[in-house]
Amino acid sequence: MNFVEIAKSGSLEDWNAHLATGEDPNEWDTFGSNALAWILKLDRFDLFEHVIKKGSDPFAPYRNGGAFIFDLFSSNKSKWIETVLDTKEVWEKPQNRFVRDKEGNGIFQRLIQLGDEVYWEKAALQLKPEDYGIVNEEGRNLYLVAAAEGRLDWIANIELEALHDSKDSAGKNVLHLSAEGGYSEQIQKLLSLGFPLEDLDHEGFTALYLAVIADEIECIELLLSNGANLLLRNHSGESITRFMDRKKRMHALKVWKKELFKRFASIMEENETEARQNYINFLRLEKPLSSDEIAKLKLVDELM
Repeated sequence: MNFVEIAKSGSLEDWNAHLATGEDPNEWDTFGSNALAWILKLDRFDLFEHVIKKGSDPFAPYRNGGAFIFDLFSSNKSKWIETVLDTKEVWEKPQNRFVRDKEGNGIFQRLIQLGDEVYWEKAALQLKPEDYGIVNEEGRNLYLVAAAEGRLDWIANIELEALHDSKDSAGKNVLHLSAEGGYSEQIQKLLSLGFPLEDLDHEGFTALYLAVIADEIECIELLLSNGANLLLRNHSGESITRFMDRKKRMHALKVWKKELFKRFASIMEENETEARQNYINFLRLEKPLSSDEIAKLKLVDELM
């Protein structure tokens, strides 16, 4: 008899007796999973509650990657999940903090993605400084995962320097991810903390350009109202206006033009010659304006 067979029978007495022989309760079955996986399949909560306090580890990795804890999250069995989160014994092994799911997410990243704030509040009590830096296969640490899910506000005591330094394998930071995800409140919070507007990802996209790609109008308006650069080109040389025209982002283009008229009026009022010429050069090359719009800007001689 082994632990998997005992899990199928559901016998607490047999489990304790087999444990007393010194056998490993986290041994793999022929499929590379373990007894806990069978306990979950058979919905034996009484046995589960007992064995995780007796050496059966929800974080123990499977042979081919992943772990029981991630299966449990996917099952969304709230009573089971809360039992793990409330059982101090499972958090005492340092190696458990580094277990990964098949996408490379650590336990805290996966909890952020799960989206249940009650679970997160329980788990967050166990957070240690090193947990913030664990990255998944996309190169995203806890800050970046939270930003991508629109849940950056779940993380208390944010270290601003670490937040600024966090970039994923595509070069995206928390503002980039917030913009392409459409999380305007999160953007506002980041800007209030002084987060830079014009950082580029590896393809040359700013937060504004990414918001345009995602067609997130509220985020576009917010970024523009905070001074985001209008005259953008990515590393491939495609301007933001060419992209909007090619992808039929007509609402976004209307918002962009509205901000253009506003800023150009300010440039003229302040007699900012260099800025005026920069706008003219961009508009002449990219041709985003109609004849009527050019006339309204009083740039007929320069652009027509």
